[in-house]
Formats: sequence, C-alpha cells, structure tokens
Amino acid sequence: MKKIKNKYHLLVSSLLTTLLGFFGVSCDRGGGMVCLYGPMPVDDMAAYKVTGQITDEQNQPLDSMRVHFYLDQFVRTDDFHSDSIGGYQVELWTWKGADTLHLVVYDPKKEYDSYTTKVAISDMDAQPHEELSCSYSVELDIQLKKK
Repeated sequence: MKKIKNKYHLLVSSLLTTLLGFFGVSCDRGGGMVCLYGPMPVDDMAAYKVTGQITDEQNQPLDSMRVHFYLDQFVRTDDFHSDSIGGYQVELWTWKGADTLHLVVYDPKKEYDSYTTKVAISDMDAQPHEELSCSYSVELDIQLKKK
C-alpha cells in the first residue's frame, strides 16, 4: 500500500510540474528574478547598477576579485569578477522597494581581507530606464587590505 501511495504522489507531482512548465513564463532579464506564472510587471521593477575599481593599498588594480551584490533580502547568487585593470560592473533587475544595496568583495586566493559595504538606495543616482520604471546607479571604488 505504501509503495502505491508513493508512486501516486510521484505521478501527481510530475504532472503538476509539467503543467506549470507549460504555463510558466521566464522573465529573467539580466540576472533578475524568474516568475513561473506569467511576466513581471515592469512598472514595479528597477535596474540597480554598481561600477568601480578594486585596488590594493598601493592603488594597484586587483583582478579576479569576486563581487557579491544584493538588495535587502534578495540575494544576488551570481559572482561578478574584477577585470585585469580592477574594474567591475554589476547589475541586477528586480522589484523596486529595496532600501539598501549590499556589496561584498572578497579574494578567492585569500591574500586580501574581504570588504563589505552598504549603500542607501536614496543616495544612488536615479535615472529613467527604457524598459523598466527606473534605474539606480552608483560608482564605488574599493581598496582591499593585504592579510
């Protein structure tokens, strides 16, 4: 009886998953959220962009530093990396309404200390956006200290 019940639950779960797949629509734009039940209303979305340069204490650029970017409880799961001249650019499209941007930079080789900062969204430059309701941007240079 237990095996039949488990097979029944597996069959129903598979069927429901397939149906949701048929009706679901991906609306992932630039690494934003994915909605399963239809497109997101772009009037309620914003683009958050942070650019800058990562250097050491002697102002030498640091490449391949990892950058995590998230807003309030919405965690940005992808890692961004600084380029050969220490430059980085991260962008996230998500729901408006966040109060604080969080940026975490760390060295995968563990030669430099990690750096964490918060930026109030109200302190960022707000601009119109061609697809979303608005765009927020800030330039933030970061200096890492050697361990």
